[in-house]
Amino acid sequence: RRWFSERIVGSTTPTVPLITEVNASSFQQAVLDESHRVPVILDCYATWCDPCKKLTPLLESLVRKAGGGVQLAKLNIDDSPELADQMGVRSVPTVFALFQGRVVTTFQGLLDENSLHDLLDKLVALGGGQSSEQRLQQATTALEQDDVSHAAKVFASLLSEDRGSKISARATAGLALCALKDDDIDTAQQLVARLRESYGTELKDPHVAQAISAVELAVDLDVEDSEGDLRQAVQNDPSNQDARYELAKCLFAKGKREQAIEEAIQMIRRDRSWNG
Repeated sequence: RRWFSERIVGSTTPTVPLITEVNASSFQQAVLDESHRVPVILDCYATWCDPCKKLTPLLESLVRKAGGGVQLAKLNIDDSPELADQMGVRSVPTVFALFQGRVVTTFQGLLDENSLHDLLDKLVALGGGQSSEQRLQQATTALEQDDVSHAAKVFASLLSEDRGSKISARATAGLALCALKDDDIDTAQQLVARLRESYGTELKDPHVAQAISAVELAVDLDVEDSEGDLRQAVQNDPSNQDARYELAKCLFAKGKREQAIEEAIQMIRRDRSWNG
């Protein structure tokens, strides 16, 4: 069964609250002590602060998607002015990230969503988890080793978690390459169309651009036969130069350049005068 027909299920539920409201009495346990277990984001806000009303929901959403790799503690500076003063809060929103009882980074004001995703990724990795970048690399390695099913599951998981446009674009591009390796040109084209419709600057990412080029090349070459069928044809009749030529095109379109070159060399060895 092809990878795109498989359903991805399963999740884990943290045993401790991912998001908590803290004050001076709970700060030591909920923030400092807890930061020795996982990174903790401290969101210092005020109910009258409009930027806070935009930032806090974003942080809450990202922390939930991190699946327990990061926690969020929210501090109302008006309810705990002395603690806010001790933390050096001079304006809101002010955000601190703590790990092992120490502040590892801080920022004031709003950050764009991709920057927030990058921050969460770094904190997850700091706590010993896998960042989105690491998972993308894991999927890419699996794809290079022809483990299409595993690669597709990782790409699809990243896409479903909505980890920002940069990661989502690369995950979609990865799925397009999975479809290409699975001899499903139609799905690969649909995914490329989705990339072009949904993303802008992300299309300049080398990984995304390479995937788009590979799919478009496969379409241009009109690779109609599957790799398996073509290999079988060559095995049945090693002198079938047309089948070997189509196999070389198929391999090249699927990114298997070394194998494609080897087939081309075999064609030349068998018939130096042959011209497809």
